[in-house]
Amino acid sequence: MEHYTQVRSGQEITVETDNNNQTLSGEGFAEDTEQATAFSKNSKISTNSCEFTLTGYTIASKIEPSNFDGYYYHYYEASNGNVYIDVKFSIKNKATTDVKQNEVLKSVKIIYDNEYEYRCSFVTVAKDGDFEEYASLYSISPLETMEYHMLAEVPNEIKSSSASLVCRVEVDGNIYECTLR
Repeated sequence: MEHYTQVRSGQEITVETDNNNQTLSGEGFAEDTEQATAFSKNSKISTNSCEFTLTGYTIASKIEPSNFDGYYYHYYEASNGNVYIDVKFSIKNKATTDVKQNEVLKSVKIIYDNEYEYRCSFVTVAKDGDFEEYASLYSISPLETMEYHMLAEVPNEIKSSSASLVCRVEVDGNIYECTLR
C-alpha cells in the first residue's frame, strides 16, 4: 500500500453501492468455512464488541479524504496497473476498554468473482477529516464511533469488470457479507 501527503486538489471520492439481502455460504477462505450473515449498505450490525455500518465503496487508483478542508492531507495511490477498492465503514466500539483501531474488526476481505481474495488494510478518518497514517498505533475509546476506509489493492481489470464483488467482515467469531456489486 502506497501512502502519500499532498496539497488538496479538490477531487472527491465517488461512492457506488449495491444492496443485496441474502445469506451466503462462507466459501473461499480456509478459515471462513461457516455460514455468513448477509447485510446491506447502511444497515447497522451490532455484535458484543462493536456496531458497524458499511456506508459505501468506490474503486479508484487514488483514494483521498472527502471531507478535509485543510491545506495538506494524506492520500493513498495504488501501484501501476492496480486500483484500490475502498470500502467505507462507521464503527462504534462497544468494548469497555480502548481497542487498537486496526483490531476493532478481526478482518475485512474483498472477494472478487467468488474466488479471488484480497485482505483490506484499515485507514482511519481523523477528527479533522484527514486520514490517520497508522491505525495500529491509535485506539478507539469505549462507545466512540469513528469512520474507517478498508483498502484492498487489486488489479485494474476489477474496476471495469461486471463480476461479483463481496465485502466479508469477521468480528466476534462471526462472518458478515455485503454484496457490493
